Amino acid sequence: MNTPPFDHDVPTLDPDTVADDELLGVAVDAVVVANVDARERMEEVFEMTEALRAILDEGTWQLFMAYDELANARFAELSLVIARWAFNEGQRFPS
Repeated sequence: MNTPPFDHDVPTLDPDTVADDELLGVAVDAVVVANVDARERMEEVFEMTEALRAILDEGTWQLFMAYDELANARFAELSLVIARWAFNEGQRFPS
């Protein structure tokens, strides 16, 4: 099985962490930060955001920022759902 390229340790999940939204969110964030590909993609997002900010008027920028906030919230929620699902499947079918 392929594992993502991590450049430092990632947290270990346990049932208590998986049951707590805040603890699981911290663990998921740590995995994202440790993932080289995710960091590279985030740098691209920041560069594109800076370019958009330079060309958009204030109203359009505010609309984009509202969209970005909603999209990030959706991604954060889905990350927790996927992490819980994967953990539970790993418990059902240990390797």
